[in-house]
Amino acid sequence: MISRVLTYCFGLLFLIISAVTSSDKVETTVDQTNTVRPLGMVSHNLLYFSPLGQSFTPTLTSLNFVNLLTENGSATVKVNIHLGSMSGPVLGTSQPTVIPFSISPGVSSFRFSTSVTLIPGDVYVIEPIVVCGNTLIGSTGTNDYVGGDQILGGATQTKNDLWFQEGISVPERGRWLLLGTGLLGLLAIVFLKNRSILRRLSPD
Repeated sequence: MISRVLTYCFGLLFLIISAVTSSDKVETTVDQTNTVRPLGMVSHNLLYFSPLGQSFTPTLTSLNFVNLLTENGSATVKVNIHLGSMSGPVLGTSQPTVIPFSISPGVSSFRFSTSVTLIPGDVYVIEPIVVCGNTLIGSTGTNDYVGGDQILGGATQTKNDLWFQEGISVPERGRWLLLGTGLLGLLAIVFLKNRSILRRLSPD
């Protein structure tokens, strides 16, 4: 009887651990974005035109990813988030992202290990920085984004914007936590129901 109860309990525990540690879907919320593409792609050499970036005005209170359009280069790039302007303090730096060589534009995602705290309505600046190699950064060539402007060689370009996305991305763990809580409750019930059996079978 004890063996059967313990086997049942360990089975439940294994199910809980499997549920909590299994790969979850990721819920992504894009806040500020400018993904309008012109008829012809406009790109800027990141090394030659640094400091290069895009100002933006968030509505969310944090971000942990930035997406940029890259092409025609092979590089390792990281992204800084500045407060106010390109010369403002750096609030966060993404993990370095390896961008493989490609002659076609592709979306490169930059992830922050710690979310960058933002104040909705304030101005911030996205600045990609080359760690090694070189690549081109895509621009929409138009001024479609009203919350900021492209920065090229340190100068604000009021008629231009980078192609960019920023926001927050988190695992959908809520359902697994609920499942784990429910199974833990069931596990407790099993122990309580069999407490008397375990006591009777235990030596005095």
